[in-house]
Amino acid sequence: MQDIIGSTIPDGCDVGFHEAIERGPEAAEKFFKDWEAEVRRVVPAEKLLVASAKEGWAPLCKFLGLPIPENDYPRVNDTASIKRMIRSVKILNGVVFYIIPTSIAVGIYVFRAELAPVAQTLLQTVMGL
Repeated sequence: MQDIIGSTIPDGCDVGFHEAIERGPEAAEKFFKDWEAEVRRVVPAEKLLVASAKEGWAPLCKFLGLPIPENDYPRVNDTASIKRMIRSVKILNGVVFYIIPTSIAVGIYVFRAELAPVAQTLLQTVMGL
């Protein structure tokens, strides 16, 4: 499904989504602007809301005819959130690929004398030795 969406060239655009990204920031920006212009051309104005997350709940609620919620508008794509996510991924990467394997290796080394009989029995069972 992702391949179909990424390779399809929308009306009003010169290239598909994936190709626009692969060509770089200028092509991606042109794709976005062309696509947005096509949407504005096709969708009736009374059925189209063009708003920024920076504007909060007000434009969306007005468009939908709903009251504005008391809680803050969710902002999960802001710079601080993305930096926190990247930091968490780096920490998880360090734990999974460095700390855990190193701990296992050190544990095996430290307890090698106790593990030798267990390893021998396992080899005999599995290999039939």
